[in-house]
Formats: sequence, structure tokens, C-alpha cells
Amino acid sequence: MIINLELYRIFITCAEQGSFTLAAKEIGLTQSAVSQAIKQLEGLLETVLFIRSSRGTTLTESGQVLMSRIGGLVGEVNAAQQYFLQLKGLETGNLRIGASDTLSRYLLLEKLMIFHGNYPGISVQVTNRTSGETLELLRRGMVDIGFVNLPLDELSDFNVVDLQPLHDCFVYSKQYFQTFKSPMTPAELANQPLLMLERQSTSRCFIDRWFEGHDIKLAPQIELGSLDLLLDFAEAGLGVAAVVREFTAHRLNRSLFEIALQPPIPSRSVGMLLRKGIPPSAAAKAFMAIIEKQNT
Repeated sequence: MIINLELYRIFITCAEQGSFTLAAKEIGLTQSAVSQAIKQLEGLLETVLFIRSSRGTTLTESGQVLMSRIGGLVGEVNAAQQYFLQLKGLETGNLRIGASDTLSRYLLLEKLMIFHGNYPGISVQVTNRTSGETLELLRRGMVDIGFVNLPLDELSDFNVVDLQPLHDCFVYSKQYFQTFKSPMTPAELANQPLLMLERQSTSRCFIDRWFEGHDIKLAPQIELGSLDLLLDFAEAGLGVAAVVREFTAHRLNRSLFEIALQPPIPSRSVGMLLRKGIPPSAAAKAFMAIIEKQNT
């Protein structure tokens, strides 16, 4: 049997989108072309892969088996093709990065400006996700490099480079709060009106686990989705915000002030991740070189 990888790429996209129409838009084909490709693949495999309905498509048992076997295949092939095409040089190409909003703004933005100035022909795609979601994008071959907050579980499939330490701290506005006792214990801090990131974030999980190690369960009054919102809410006097000191320097001792905590929360770090066994593209290597130079 001659293997047509394009048929399998179309199949995977249809399975992920749950609709031939949406899959056609994603791939850049007509719906008719997508339907014909699936029909051809079903003929080659002598089985029915999708149940069609007015609401979209669902996988048959055969389709589920096929998806479980080849779900990562197309990503592997695309990554290999991308690598060999970019071996010719850095005049054209793509760089796909996964990172959180905070890391994109405070860690990567300056480096991306340098990269774009050096290699204007390379298209840069930044996908903003939580660290856990970035890990999954990298595992599926959807991004070339992932920048995450460490520690994270299940990193055995990745090469990890620690880029810089991070220090979690709590800040407040003196305009709305009197100066706090210094230093403050974890138990005393837990009684303050806390502003924290949402629970699914790696940073929030790290802080929660540290307080739980002191037999304290935090109950923040407000949970937000970004560091900048935490800073804005703290400046507005809505509470004491859990933030990262390295990304808050522009406001510390100006509009916001740090609470001294004893014992302090241990440091953690930002990690740059690549998949083991997948050589980085020329564009990825060039960007990594900028990252390493700027962090030395």
C-alpha cells in the first residue's frame, strides 16, 4: 500500500475539528476536497472512519483506533520537513514559540525584537498558553520552543535549559494599606485580602503548595488571569497581590511595595524547553542564541 501522508493529515484535522467544513478552512482546501480525501482513505483502509451528521462528524471505533495510532505522526513529519527546509539558510522560515502572556511580555519581547531585526524574513508565531498547555503544544509538535515556569512534572521528553531565577512575592499599595509588620509570617499573610493568579497556572500552584507545606490553605478574594491585572488591582487598593519580583521591578518602591515574608518563598525559574530527539530548526537555533546571549 502506498502511504499518502496528506490523507492522514486531512484525517487528523477532521478528527480534531469535528467538522469537514472547519477542517477545510484550517487546511486551506475546499470541503469537497476534504470529503474526497476521507473517502479515499476509507477506501484504502476498507473501513468507515467518520459518522457524518448535520452537526458535524464523530469518529467511528475504527477512526478512534487510527487516531490513537497516528495522532502525533503528522506533527513529527511536519517538524522534520521544517528542519530540512530551513537548513538552506535564514532568509525565510518560521519560528513557533509557546509561552505565557507574562513570559512573552517580560522575557521574550525584547529578544523577539532583536531576532526580527536580524532575520526579517522569518515569520514568528507566538502562542500564549499556560505553562502546562505550552508543554502539550510542544509535545504535539505545534511549537518549536516552549518557555515555561518551572517546576513542572513530566519533563522527561524534553531538554530543559534554566534561563533565570524567579522570586514570588506579595505587593501592596501604601495609598490604601498601612505599612505591614515586617517580616510577616505565612499565617499572617494568609489573613490579608489576597489577589492571585487563577488556579491552573504553574505560578499559582507553586505558591499554593508552599503555603500548604506550612499547613495553610490560601483563599484569595480575587483570582485573575495575568500578572499585569494583579499589579493594576493591587495599585487600586483591592488587596495584596502575589506576583513575580523580576517582572514587577518597574513598579516596586514606586506605586507598589513588597511585604517581607519570613521564611521567604523559595526561588524557582523560567525554563526553555525543546523536544528530545527533534533537532531544532535553524530559526530556533538563531533565537536560542539570542536568548542565551541576553541571559549571560
